[in-house]
Amino acid sequence: MKKHSKLLLVLLLFISIGFAYLTVNVDIAGTIAFKDNVWDIHMEDIVVNEESVDAETPIINDGEISFSLSMNRPGDIYEFYVDVVNEGTMDAILDSFTTTSLTGDYLTYLDYSVSYYSNKEIKKGDILRAGLKEKIKVRVSYKYDVDEYVQLNNINLTLSIGYVKIDNQATKYNKNIWNFDSKSEEDIFTVPKTGTYRLETWGAQGGYAHTDYISQYYGGYGAYATGELTLTEGTKLYINVGEEGKSQCIRYKCTGGYNGGGDSGPHDYDYHYMASGGGATHIATSTGLLKTLSAQTSNIIIVSSGGGGSFYRTSGQDGLVGGAGGGYTGTPCTKNSTKQDIAHITCQEQTEENTEFGLGKSNMLNGSGGGYRGGTLYGGGGSSYIGYSSLQNKVIYCYGCTASEETETKTVATTKVSETPTSNYVKIGQGYARITYVD
Repeated sequence: MKKHSKLLLVLLLFISIGFAYLTVNVDIAGTIAFKDNVWDIHMEDIVVNEESVDAETPIINDGEISFSLSMNRPGDIYEFYVDVVNEGTMDAILDSFTTTSLTGDYLTYLDYSVSYYSNKEIKKGDILRAGLKEKIKVRVSYKYDVDEYVQLNNINLTLSIGYVKIDNQATKYNKNIWNFDSKSEEDIFTVPKTGTYRLETWGAQGGYAHTDYISQYYGGYGAYATGELTLTEGTKLYINVGEEGKSQCIRYKCTGGYNGGGDSGPHDYDYHYMASGGGATHIATSTGLLKTLSAQTSNIIIVSSGGGGSFYRTSGQDGLVGGAGGGYTGTPCTKNSTKQDIAHITCQEQTEENTEFGLGKSNMLNGSGGGYRGGTLYGGGGSSYIGYSSLQNKVIYCYGCTASEETETKTVATTKVSETPTSNYVKIGQGYARITYVD
């Protein structure tokens, strides 16, 4: 192989530029409001993994990402994350996704992958809803299992993905739907007209312990909760959306996700990979983080809990999987080990005595998820809440949790998960909230 061989992987991110067009809305007073639909999908916020080899930061230029790097030996990696953001009013569908396959010596020495941040496969037909975003992970690594290795210089890459609008969904977001994503601060929603509103909340996922073992030692998924409520014009609702737990922390403290995620660390060992808990998402008639409302529980309308963070110990190749955000009760962590070093750890069932209101437990290994009652020690998921007396048609969905048929705690155990906020699906990544006028 020539020292200065070039690798061209064409992944051109081609963002379709659609035409905005006019729709008509008739409000309940009988007046006609004209609004333009907007098509705006773009890339932003490139973040390079700190363990990556030195290289210039990838460049976004007119819908294309390009970057160059060199790799010297087995174990070298280059990884970065980029957000694809739909800031328009129209849902979009993934129409094209192309990568050039590695061939020849590059196939021998390199592994290459492009996926969503959670490692979920990117597929044609994936939907990106208006107002939402997807985080994409790009990773190139020099294989460990090669008999000999050579230096690879001037590896040049570009990235390509294309979206088109979903015509039959184009006017949906001109209707009365309000979306709230995770931004580590409170949102205030003032009810625009008296009527019935559907509230939907998704808690945030706990952090993952190690990049190479996400599928084995992952943070618990955030729970989903929903219900309908009659609200009077001018009423203010206070919305705090949970933040995903921090991932892959070594030695330093990993701060828990906004709105109740538990902290992890610091720890003295380089071979301990820690993660913090995901925050809860809640809507209330009182301002403040969930943990501050212990004396105002009657003002809490709905809570979807966050998942616990995970833990991985490279020296023993063992660890803990974070418990998912639960329903009326939280879910404990899962111990993926029989080794002596963590044999003493108990993944606790949730009780009032071993939890805190609105706050997941913090510890040296992995933080727990936030919730109405926070998660138990060692990465337990928090509990959710739909007990507000005026809330109707209410239910909680959670992953691998304890089900309930009682009206005030109705809980459905599910295995359906999604990065995009989807009704009746639990949440990968950041928390979310949605309010829809239904009457």
